[in-house]
Amino acid sequence: MADLTVGQVAGLINTGVALAQLSFPLIVAIVLVGVLNNVHNAVTWSVVGRMLNGSFWPSILQTDTAATKHVNRRVLFLSILSTFSLVLLGVSSAVTPLGLQDRVVQLSVRPVPFTYMRDESPMGQGTNLRTDYRPNRRCGEMMPMVCSGAGRGYKLIRNTTRWLGWPEEGNGSFMSSDFAANITEIFTSATNRSGNTIAGFFDMEYRAYIQTRELPQKLPGENQTRDPMYDRGEPRTAARFSSYQSLALNNRTDVVEGLVVDTRSGGVGFRNHTAPRSPGPAGMAWEEDLLWLEPETVCVNSNLTVEFSLPFRGSFDRDSALLTDRGGFVNLTRDYPYIDLNHTQAQPQLYGRAWKAASINNMNLMRYFGQSRNATRLGKQYSLADGLGHPQVDPNRVKLAPLKDRGPGIPGISFDLSPDFSFSGNGTIDYFNASIVTRGFGTGDRANITNIVVEIGMLLGAPSRVGGSGPIRFDPGTNWSAPLFACATAVRASIKTVSFQIGGEPALSQLSVTNVKPKSYSNNASKPLWGVEDTGLFIRDVSPTWGIVDDRYEGAPALWTVRSEHLYLPAGSGFRKIASWDANAGGDAAQAMLYATYASATESSSTGGFPHPQYSGETSYPLFSKWQDLSRQASSAHQIINIIWTDFMANYVVGTRGQVPSSSSAITEDRRTEGVQIPVNVFTRRVRYDLRYAIPALIFLVIYILVLAASILLLVWGRAGLGMLRRLLNLTAVGRAVTIERAVPPKTLPPNAPTKEWIQMMGNEDLGIRKYGTGAVGKQTSPSPPLSSILTEEGEQAVEAKPDTRLMVAEVQPAT
Repeated sequence: MADLTVGQVAGLINTGVALAQLSFPLIVAIVLVGVLNNVHNAVTWSVVGRMLNGSFWPSILQTDTAATKHVNRRVLFLSILSTFSLVLLGVSSAVTPLGLQDRVVQLSVRPVPFTYMRDESPMGQGTNLRTDYRPNRRCGEMMPMVCSGAGRGYKLIRNTTRWLGWPEEGNGSFMSSDFAANITEIFTSATNRSGNTIAGFFDMEYRAYIQTRELPQKLPGENQTRDPMYDRGEPRTAARFSSYQSLALNNRTDVVEGLVVDTRSGGVGFRNHTAPRSPGPAGMAWEEDLLWLEPETVCVNSNLTVEFSLPFRGSFDRDSALLTDRGGFVNLTRDYPYIDLNHTQAQPQLYGRAWKAASINNMNLMRYFGQSRNATRLGKQYSLADGLGHPQVDPNRVKLAPLKDRGPGIPGISFDLSPDFSFSGNGTIDYFNASIVTRGFGTGDRANITNIVVEIGMLLGAPSRVGGSGPIRFDPGTNWSAPLFACATAVRASIKTVSFQIGGEPALSQLSVTNVKPKSYSNNASKPLWGVEDTGLFIRDVSPTWGIVDDRYEGAPALWTVRSEHLYLPAGSGFRKIASWDANAGGDAAQAMLYATYASATESSSTGGFPHPQYSGETSYPLFSKWQDLSRQASSAHQIINIIWTDFMANYVVGTRGQVPSSSSAITEDRRTEGVQIPVNVFTRRVRYDLRYAIPALIFLVIYILVLAASILLLVWGRAGLGMLRRLLNLTAVGRAVTIERAVPPKTLPPNAPTKEWIQMMGNEDLGIRKYGTGAVGKQTSPSPPLSSILTEEGEQAVEAKPDTRLMVAEVQPAT
């Protein structure tokens, strides 16, 4: 049901009242006619006349009192004007309130106290308190390594293959998992300022965590134990992932504990949610600049589709799975797809990476099937069952998988890549490595600002029924087609201006986001300076610290800097690693969830001990329907990846930077009652009116004023008065008119006799007015003088006596 405005409700009420006012006299008149007898006394007939003629029945039935012929022109004009004005007044009562508009307008800008708003949703309930959270990181893939400045008696040495942590002082030395003081100083230098709302690297934390520690280890073959390498066995915060609440279907911007989550285009903003303590009924609004992480994905259509049919019985018919060439083979490029990855912060080349992935994967598929451009044709089909085992292709799910280092890739299809297998029987197949050349880096490359984290994969879109439309229904014997896309995704950090609004109760459920837009900059110098830590380590060993830094660090040693509106996150050890044994959320979380999106999100069960919601759509009709709409073309298919990554991140991390200042980077119970003064737009409710809806009322007002002025003038001139009005009312009453007309001496009264006197002398005289039937009831024995002889100004004219004491003066015929 549509919402109604105050004016519309008032209009409906007034319309109902007006209809009741007009119709009630009509229905009362019908009841009155039904209960009347043929004979009543004179005063009763006068009252009956008032009730009948006071309704709209005379106008509806066009009776004598509504006549227009032979009527004095002045009387006729006033009669028509009165009827028109009453109708106009009824229209005005219905239309006039429609112009009322209850609007919320800005009252002022003033500082108000802010306080922490707890999230009572499942997301908030699952968020651990920050009382003992400690950001930390461990370096080294296979063996522990000393991170930058983290050695406590350990030094970083390198053998022939890698860097190692080596104790200088023997027993008692250890490696600290704490971030070095100089790193903390650099990457908080621009965000720890008073009034700042932009989260820094250390303001990003895991939503759920545990406290773990290392135990002393006994050396093999010896009776002594070795002290723990990290933190002397002290407790250390480590990340845990739990799925609390899926927001993937919301298609809006949500506010949850520690985050602003955009499930329309994908992305999360980091904010410890605070809001005015007393927002008032009309609410308050304000803007904040937030650190924003968002996936940037480009998908390219491979021009290959997977076709299959649904069986009439049993399980999926694997023999029906076919790969169809829609141009991916026959129109495959003849030139090697080269892309320039030397300036990835300015040009990440996501389209080029996705196009290169599609081209190389198509070439590998052609080699697998022993085909060439000249041998294939548009529409040619290849069986996906021969030598492949059981293809996992279903009509009610999407599938997503990282691009393989060797061989062709179609999510859900297992290719035989054994050295002695050849589809064509021509020997071992030489495949291109599509993964590393499209990502642009390997785990053995340096972790730096140029090697940005990019995941490449193949997306098998949601199948659509061939030749079908309407509701999704999986009928046996129907044919289905799923498009195959190659996609590339990077993660971009930027500053966005977020507009907040709150009204009613001071609760997080009342806080909403009205707009999210990129922050605007007046010139290049006003853009943020982004820094990336130079650790000197490989990607597999460390996730570099990154974030906005103070201008004084531009060009500083051991730091890469770039002044830009955004920063593409550097690749690090969090790449393709879901489990984490430290608390480096800023460095690991975004790229870990990127890998989880491609490798695990559409799988039916958890991958690598990583429990997660089912994002394939297999168990959710609304989600599958959404994926099917987005899978129709490459320009929208990227949204599938962006939304899944966003949902993962919403359950994985929180932001601890907010309007309420704290010396700690974490939410604690003390901060929940602390308040600061923040300028906000204060709103109030104001009633506005659209004058167009007042036109009928204004016309009636003009008529009313003119008639009122005429009545005042006539009263002043003595042409009208209450005495004259009373006399005319009495003389035109049917009871008085008849009794005075037929009165004979000595029972006579002057026409202007008071009502009480007339009732006492003549009002109780019976008069007969027949409602139905034929024939006369009474008979006049002598003619009566005209009524005009009675309506003299003095009212002294008498009438001749009539012999009848009771007279039937009218007869009403029954309706036919």
